[in-house]
Amino acid sequence: MSDPVNSGQDSGDVSPSLVPQKHGGALLTGGLPGNSGGSGRQASLVREAMREALSSRVVVLEDIADGRAIRRVKVGKTGEEVEAWVSPEPGDRIRALDVLAKYSIGVATDVTVDLVRDRLVQTIAAIRRGLPANLAAPLLAELQEIWRT
Repeated sequence: MSDPVNSGQDSGDVSPSLVPQKHGGALLTGGLPGNSGGSGRQASLVREAMREALSSRVVVLEDIADGRAIRRVKVGKTGEEVEAWVSPEPGDRIRALDVLAKYSIGVATDVTVDLVRDRLVQTIAAIRRGLPANLAAPLLAELQEIWRT
């Protein structure tokens, strides 16, 4: 069996080795040569997409919280199968109420580190776009000192 890391390479370059992982797979040491990786998707964009997905499913949470039948199951009764609607258990209703309260009223820590970091990055970019470099540099240096304390 050939080494997947070194296969197809004729140059004398040293390739990263594979490091076995607990789950049975393996990762390259240092990642792929020449790939510095990306910054990924901004956390604020991910949160916005999740809020939109959640908002379209609020009706499901309301049905669960109100104890409305939400699921059709087949049950055996005297040898024959009939369809029955099943209402949520009390614990499911409480969890649905908790989710509805958490996302409607909010929790005490609505401001996250990711949110502050994203807004700070956007603010710095706006300063660099809106001001000449000779004005932006001292302002950004002053702001950097403020955020360090």
